[in-house]
Amino acid sequence: MHRAPRAWPIRVSALPLLLALASSLAARPARAEDRPPARAADRAGLTLVPVASGEFLMGTSDEQADLLRATFWRSAPIPRDEDMETEKPRHRVRISKGFYISAHEVTVAQFRRFVTATGYVTDAEKDNRGGRGFDRAGHDDNDGDHIDEGAPGAGARPKKSTGRFETAARYTWKNPGFPQGEDHPVVLVSWNDAARFCAWLSREEHATYRLPTEAEWEYAARAGTAGWLSFGDDPTVAHRFANLADASLEKAHPGHVGRQRLVDVAKDPSDGFVYTAPVGTFKPNAFGLFDVHGNVWEWCLDRYQRTYYQQLQALGGPAVDPRGPAAPDGNGDFRVLRGGSFYTDALVARVTSRLWGAPNDPFCYVGFRVVRER
Repeated sequence: MHRAPRAWPIRVSALPLLLALASSLAARPARAEDRPPARAADRAGLTLVPVASGEFLMGTSDEQADLLRATFWRSAPIPRDEDMETEKPRHRVRISKGFYISAHEVTVAQFRRFVTATGYVTDAEKDNRGGRGFDRAGHDDNDGDHIDEGAPGAGARPKKSTGRFETAARYTWKNPGFPQGEDHPVVLVSWNDAARFCAWLSREEHATYRLPTEAEWEYAARAGTAGWLSFGDDPTVAHRFANLADASLEKAHPGHVGRQRLVDVAKDPSDGFVYTAPVGTFKPNAFGLFDVHGNVWEWCLDRYQRTYYQQLQALGGPAVDPRGPAAPDGNGDFRVLRGGSFYTDALVARVTSRLWGAPNDPFCYVGFRVVRER
């Protein structure tokens, strides 16, 4: 697993400037007649939300990056230009055809139906391989090994803290290292596992199910907004919309949230969850999608390349239905992850943040949602 680009907080006092910038960059809204008809839950129990065709601005602009630097107020060092380079340049994308996307991340119960019906064995379960889980009783040995998700590495750190990420055979989708209910998002599923779930559901429903492209994911997550967060760019209200790293996690595992360097655990409201939360617990975005920020990172269909946005920009005009690089580059064959998790702060969980992982790697903070093509 690779680190996500570091992200930084914003001053609430800077919101008027940010909102003016967002308005100037607003995407063309889709016409009402472009919206596909509503669809009820399918055989897996997924509720599918119709998303209309349209255009939007994808990624982070230089102006937005400058604004982050100007309002970086809770920690040091000063943000570097390269930290958000993978999100640049901001470019126009056209989604030419409406689609359905699951309102929630796929749950443990929904994934269990797939496994029961097919006998599927996940990547973590093969050859006693295991995945990246969370050892709640373990102690941080201060080697930084557990900081997988882009939490900044600079600044003061406690010598010891309870809980650590580790890779071990015992960690599978049935046991991520922390308790989960059937209505929690399934985790420790690889990109391969998610793709196989989609193939099974396609056969069951006689329709095409797949992972969302990175462009579809951001378009649906933004829900017509142009800032960093779908609910507005004030991280102090994040607890209403997302399960993120906050006082709940810090109380259970002292020292972890301090590394996020955005959350003030003494003053900021808590979302009430240490690890994953039941899907749909928090408020949805304007399209009716839940947990687009936090809970678990979500696999996307696309391969990851650091310079892919530059390639799209070089084509000129809107990129129409981009699906990522056709082949891996020299850095490896990775897949895109989006949305942040219970272990990241609000700015790491921005709609533009990009993380990546190998297609056969499972993590306890990664799940997925699906798209159904029209």
